[in-house]
Amino acid sequence: APPGDGGAGGGWPGILTRVRRSFAVLLAATLAIGVLAGAILGPVAHPSLAGTVTTATPPTSGAFGFFFQAVSCVPGGCVAVGEKNVPVHRNLPAAARLIGGVWRPEALPQPARTRMRVSALNAVSCWSARGCVTVGAFWPSSYQERAFAEVWSRSRWQLQRHVGPLAYGLYELNGVSCPTARACIAVGDAATEAPNGPSGVTRSLVERWDGGRWRRDPSPNPGPHARNSAWNTTLTGVSCADPEHCVAIGSYSPSWNRSRLLAETYAGGRWSISAPPAPQGASSSELNAISCPTPTECVAVGAAFGHARPGVAPARVRPLAELWSGHGWSVQPIPAPSPERSSLSGVSCPSPSSCTAVGASSGRSPVLFAEHWNGHRWRRQPTLAALTPGGVSVLNVFCSTSRTCLTVYEPGTAGLRVVRLRR
Repeated sequence: APPGDGGAGGGWPGILTRVRRSFAVLLAATLAIGVLAGAILGPVAHPSLAGTVTTATPPTSGAFGFFFQAVSCVPGGCVAVGEKNVPVHRNLPAAARLIGGVWRPEALPQPARTRMRVSALNAVSCWSARGCVTVGAFWPSSYQERAFAEVWSRSRWQLQRHVGPLAYGLYELNGVSCPTARACIAVGDAATEAPNGPSGVTRSLVERWDGGRWRRDPSPNPGPHARNSAWNTTLTGVSCADPEHCVAIGSYSPSWNRSRLLAETYAGGRWSISAPPAPQGASSSELNAISCPTPTECVAVGAAFGHARPGVAPARVRPLAELWSGHGWSVQPIPAPSPERSSLSGVSCPSPSSCTAVGASSGRSPVLFAEHWNGHRWRRQPTLAALTPGGVSVLNVFCSTSRTCLTVYEPGTAGLRVVRLRR
């Protein structure tokens, strides 16, 4: 499976208002490389799924829980990253490793000692059991947000301090993909407070890690005046088939109540914009995750929103899937679990003819659901689990083969679950 597939997250109307939450920014889950061992999960069965899955429960910290945003798996184990609650309504970055069916918390150096003590990790990508990169954001004050990264090396996490455009007031990293130990791409956004840009406008942000240091990659922005465009832009996920071929996805807002799809491709040493078509009948749309099994084949998933009054969430949300052929994008018809509200937040493609996407519906009978792409069309998979209304979201999926996948979802305050699904 391709490494570093991008993320999950985003809610209506996408980035239109750019609300800076104190934790859990746009979910950008990362999918990993390698073949996952069939016996990686423990023997605990999920009672509602008739033995089709196994689950592993994450660690807890006294009365305070872990909330994971992303997972990356390689032969021998998985790494999950996110945040943990600490006293006085503060959140700190957290990581845990799944070994032999047991989640074991790992020590993480903190990005900064500040009064806010609010930070979270949004994505992780591992190229081997000995090497991973995770990215996120922390808040040194109520008016500042900074990106940071941690690298797993020599059996410990090492903090990367100089990540992102330090002159900007607000910037974050939402997704990361590491095809090799010396090539990682992280994507996100930065609020422009530079002299040549209007304050408060967000731009695309791409950071490259060469195994020793981070540097900024120039990335384009959509708009009539691309460099100083007033359109808010964010990148939510990225997938690199190899170090020379990457595709990042996200969205931008040409007006305060509209969100449009965005994709940026890396080839020939530079980034360029490619415009995925908007699904028919949608007033807004967003892409949450992407997986690229080859340099010229990618699948991106998200949601398409029906028309709504200003300030009111749309009554209808449909799952969205787009296919990248190396030359252009095309919308792929995909079945929805209900006619009300459902979206896709994760996708993994171990091959061009096998992709699994996962999401959740929030109608009268909310469910986790999965869809499978066989290279020609999408088919609904058996329902993963019934949900308790409110506060439940699917984060991402990792497929080691065309028949075995792991889904990661967050059931309210219960933390993370990893589910093995066999078709």
